[in-house]
Amino acid sequence: MIEQLSSRPTPTQPTSQPENHRQKSKHDTKVGGRDLANELYMNRSSNHKSNFVHVDRIFNEHSAFLEPLMTACPRIKNIVSHILTNNFGWSVKSVDTTIPMSNFTEEDCQRISTALAFFLRKRKTAEVALEAWKLNYPQLKELSDVDFFDSFMLVIAQNLVRDSMWGVVYRVSVGVAFSTTDAATDVYTILVYKAAGLTGRATALALMMGLNMLFQLVVVWVQYRKKSLKKRLYECAICLVFLRPAVDAYRVATNHVDKDLLLNPLTEMVCNKGCELFCESIPGCVLQCYVLLENPELISVGAVSSLLISATTTGFTSSMITFDFDVDFSHRHSQPAFYG
Repeated sequence: MIEQLSSRPTPTQPTSQPENHRQKSKHDTKVGGRDLANELYMNRSSNHKSNFVHVDRIFNEHSAFLEPLMTACPRIKNIVSHILTNNFGWSVKSVDTTIPMSNFTEEDCQRISTALAFFLRKRKTAEVALEAWKLNYPQLKELSDVDFFDSFMLVIAQNLVRDSMWGVVYRVSVGVAFSTTDAATDVYTILVYKAAGLTGRATALALMMGLNMLFQLVVVWVQYRKKSLKKRLYECAICLVFLRPAVDAYRVATNHVDKDLLLNPLTEMVCNKGCELFCESIPGCVLQCYVLLENPELISVGAVSSLLISATTTGFTSSMITFDFDVDFSHRHSQPAFYG
């Protein structure tokens, strides 16, 4: 009797096999979506019509597999062909949220596709860009219900990020412009103060710049402690020529990885920007406001420009710190309630 009872299947056994089968089927579907995305991307071009011919052929060859996608959005081929073109997106154009995907026009498809290029340029990772893209166009929620759509789009987005340098060029160019201009105007302001006999004010501003430089050099020396002396001196030289913000932005944008470093690129950039904010940008801006209020005769185009650049740099730096933390994929994954 005991042997008979022990040989009977447990109540969970009949349901475990279908569940495993469903999980395996879902996994295979996602793999199929990734494979199709790679096949589409391999032969893409910068011409929309050429891409459409290519996409149409692939979709026809795999019509059974892609049927759920075509049912949800009949013009998905137009959207994908525009995405593969990767036109430079200057802005995110709206599409009426009341229009269902079945009624999308060619212009709607182009707007949605160009918006993805914009998000890929503005965001640090493809995952974050896709989330922003789907949140901006609620109709795409229906596509996300298709098992393989997210994995399909992620492969395309990752390839576009890898092959496109627009985002990196944008961030690095802005970093170079702000860091160089701010340093140059601060030096100009020091010379103006000295010429006006305000030696104490000039010394104070110079000390702020020096303190910022000192803290950045300490961060760099600790960060690269496992590297050779030549490498550490090279990184210190980047600080001395005021290019640290640009180099940090480049490494964050390209997801630079180095296991020998103490901090990841994002944390290193935040530390350096924090030093710049609290040692130079904020106190320097306050000092310049005080000097101009105390000495109205010093008000000139150069003085006002220097003040505005310092204020803009402060705002831009603090905004970028918040932005990079907010859109960081690891932060959103570990603390979704806070970072979204």
